[in-house]
Parts: sequence; structure tokens; C-alpha cells
Amino acid sequence: MKTQSMPKNKIKNAVIVCRHLQQDVQLKSAELVHWLTENGIKSYSHPKRPIYIQSKKVPNARSLENIQLVIVLGGDGTYLEAVRFLKGKSIPILGVNMGSLGFLTETPVTQLFETIEKTLAGKMEMRPRTMLSLSVQKNDKIIYDGAALNDVVIESLSIPPDLFKNIL
Repeated sequence: MKTQSMPKNKIKNAVIVCRHLQQDVQLKSAELVHWLTENGIKSYSHPKRPIYIQSKKVPNARSLENIQLVIVLGGDGTYLEAVRFLKGKSIPILGVNMGSLGFLTETPVTQLFETIEKTLAGKMEMRPRTMLSLSVQKNDKIIYDGAALNDVVIESLSIPPDLFKNIL
């Protein structure tokens, strides 16, 4: 797997994707927005996971065009939501573990700001994500087409095996 360093001081806009409806995550999100603002970085929230600071909503990321970093505050499920949100765009994701697993969200919350400082200084290593492409066909018609990170789970139930033809 080829790795590279984060470009130094190239981050001007960041999206925060946080675990939904959890008070400690909302508080840490507000602290992160404040920290990013003090460091000249504009913060946006995931459209389906709003962040509120003193009853004011942080703007949603309507476009990924000018986003240089995604910061995940949560667990692996929140990280996977961030991957879906990016829709294949090559934007780095910093996963901060505020959940229970943390296979994908490697950074402990206690190291959040230290890790972002290293990221801004170009001292973090970027690792490309391995994405899987999945298409489900039925009667020669594609009924689902999407991407997944790491793995795809297929449950057969009573679905004929030929339904899952095009897994790449």
C-alpha cells in the first residue's frame, strides 16, 4: 500500500462527521469547530449529522469541491458514513474514536488536537482506502450499484445466487 504525507498547510475547509445525538460528541464537535476556526479553518457539518454551538447550527457541506479534510468523531459506523458521504472522492479522513470499536477510527479522542496539529504540519501519513464496487442485477437490470469500504456482506436468504453477479 502506497502512503504519502499530508500536504503542509493546505487545509482551509474541513467537514466534521459526528456520531449522531450523543452529548459528549456534540460537545467535542463544538470544541473542534472553535479550534479549527482559531486556526483559520472553516468547519462544515455532514448534512444528516448537524452540529450546534450555542443553538446555532454549523453550516452543512453542500459540496465537497473545496473540502481538504474530513474529521470523524465517533466509531467505525460514523467513519463508514463519512466514506459514503465522500462518494469516492479522494479526501483524507481523520478518524477519532468516540465509539466502542475503533478499527477504522484509530485516533483516541485524547489525541484529537495533537493529531490535527500534526496533520496541518504535514507530519501525518495518508493511506489510500481500498474501495469495493458492487452491482446487484435481477433479470438483466441493475437494481443496486454502490461502493463499500473493506468488505461487502451478502446474505442469501431466499435470493438466488445469480443475483449477485457483478462483485468487483
